Amino acid sequence: MSMDWVDVSHGRVRVAVDGPEDGPTLLMIHGLSYPLEAWGPLSRLLVASGVRTIRSDLYGRGFSGWDGTPLSCAVMAEQQRAVLDHVGVESPVQVISLSNADLIALWLAATHPGRVRELALVGPSGFDARTMNAPTRWMGSALLRPGMARWMRHRLVQRMGRHAAHMPASAPPDCAEAYEASMNAARTHPPFGAAVVSHLASLPRRAELEATLDAVAASDIAVRALHFGAEQDATPAGVEVLRRHLPAMQSQTLADCGHMGMLETPGAIRAWWQGRL
Repeated sequence: MSMDWVDVSHGRVRVAVDGPEDGPTLLMIHGLSYPLEAWGPLSRLLVASGVRTIRSDLYGRGFSGWDGTPLSCAVMAEQQRAVLDHVGVESPVQVISLSNADLIALWLAATHPGRVRELALVGPSGFDARTMNAPTRWMGSALLRPGMARWMRHRLVQRMGRHAAHMPASAPPDCAEAYEASMNAARTHPPFGAAVVSHLASLPRRAELEATLDAVAASDIAVRALHFGAEQDATPAGVEVLRRHLPAMQSQTLADCGHMGMLETPGAIRAWWQGRL
């Protein structure tokens, strides 16, 4: 694995590039709280198949820096574009996202359609009314932010622990290592809690999301989604918004997986991404 530090617009971020330069390129975008290590087991399997993977920590997550700029989908999509520029990838790539990083992937596709060939949305959240609302946006106010950052760090470490408890004994050893690395980063990286609060407080309003979905639907970018039968994080109503505005989206479901299916059965996620599930 090639790990690098890259200075982009709003902080110094970690970037990991693996696999052959002449292989198909896959940009991997993690979700709200997990760092780039969450993609590690899937990346390992894909690299063994000749795929080149590009992973980075979102601003303030993992061990990446962040200058305090509100973390809107547009800002984080620009981070992904900057990472591609740094790696020297100019041709359209395939993008895979985890959880509410579906919004970042969609923004990247809508604002830079020439850089994206396909979107693969793993456990997508779509429009989640539990977080995409006015009270959540108020969390980002200067008065509430410090206390909310401490609370959010504690809550998300607990959430990672619940996800890890759903990991079957058959999961490869590096899945447990990915959870350990994720929880360590969440506990110890100073900007983590504030970055998560900013991410949540800057989520798009419904009309913004629908306009972005319509822009992607009007493009020639293919969209696929993988859902999980034991899902407890994404909501059916949120996913329905995706289905309604992306009528060509192809969807499949893994019956026994929880929200972190990529760390429960990465082989099945690889098979889905390669069209063999």
